[in-house]
Amino acid sequence: MKTNRFHKYFAALCIALAAAVAMPLAALAAGTIAGTGINNTASVAFDIGGTPGTPIVSSVTFTVDLKVDFTVVEQDANPVSVAPGATNKYVQFLVTNLSNTTLDFGLVTGATGSALLSATTYTNNLTTALTLVASAGGAVGGPTFIDNLAPGGTNLVYAVSTIPGTELNGQIGAVYLTVVARSITGSGGSSTDLSESATYNGVNVLFADSANGFGLDASRDAKVSDRSAFRITQLSVAKEAAISDGFSGTKSIPGATITYTVKITNPAGGAAAANVVISDSLNAEIVGGHLAFKTPVVRPVGGACATADSAYSTDDGVSWTCHGAATWNGGTNTLTTPAATVNAGTSLWIVYQAVIQ
Repeated sequence: MKTNRFHKYFAALCIALAAAVAMPLAALAAGTIAGTGINNTASVAFDIGGTPGTPIVSSVTFTVDLKVDFTVVEQDANPVSVAPGATNKYVQFLVTNLSNTTLDFGLVTGATGSALLSATTYTNNLTTALTLVASAGGAVGGPTFIDNLAPGGTNLVYAVSTIPGTELNGQIGAVYLTVVARSITGSGGSSTDLSESATYNGVNVLFADSANGFGLDASRDAKVSDRSAFRITQLSVAKEAAISDGFSGTKSIPGATITYTVKITNPAGGAAAANVVISDSLNAEIVGGHLAFKTPVVRPVGGACATADSAYSTDDGVSWTCHGAATWNGGTNTLTTPAATVNAGTSLWIVYQAVIQ
């Protein structure tokens, strides 16, 4: 009877130990490096009839398999503003390896029908399809693959394009990036996709990635995608000259003042244009003795500035503000304005003056 009771007790103890060991190991498996051997030994000591029995030892050994998981997340909250014909323009995606081993990743990019950015859907309506090249490492001209990305590691990938020169303001070019998990082959990237039906480095493989929800990949297929977009921003520039001859007329006589107005317009439907700078050389006319730059500028509204070489208006000439710093270079006879931002649907006007010699 004692022997039977011992056998029952020992069997129950083994089952309890197995359950206690299995639970934490399962929880940790996602972070334990694939190929790691895990061994657990249970030892049972006992007495029978007051006599110590020989300890019984039981071991469980297994190897951690490969869990393939990673994410791809676009990094542009809004479409990236580009000009027609611009080169080496890019949208950004961050790739994070959540797998429990180092992997290579293939990169596939191209045009797509739409992109969701900041809860807004942007539909591709370019007349000329974008040609795109993936570039890893957060640089234009980088590798077209991700090499040896460690568990928890990240890599910033660009989808790079030359923007067609015929596109119009406000048009959208939607872009996708699909990232594919691959085996590692040292350096230079791998072209071998992983498979759940084959072992990898001696361990089983399980795909744990999620579908992106817009049809570019599926759940648990070792492919993850995201989308971004370009938006065409095309400024228009017009330069006008108004002449005052000092005799209540507009004749171009020596001594007459020429008021130059440069109008920069960013049409509605595009994006803000940043770092807008106007550069205008009067060097040929000044060196030739035909013109002389006039300072301070006299604003169309508001009178003369104290020291400014130019003034600007952001309300289509209703009011004018003097530039706070000198904008005229007497050595090169060139006017250069401070960098400004012109929002979509607005204009920036610049005014400066010269005198006919």
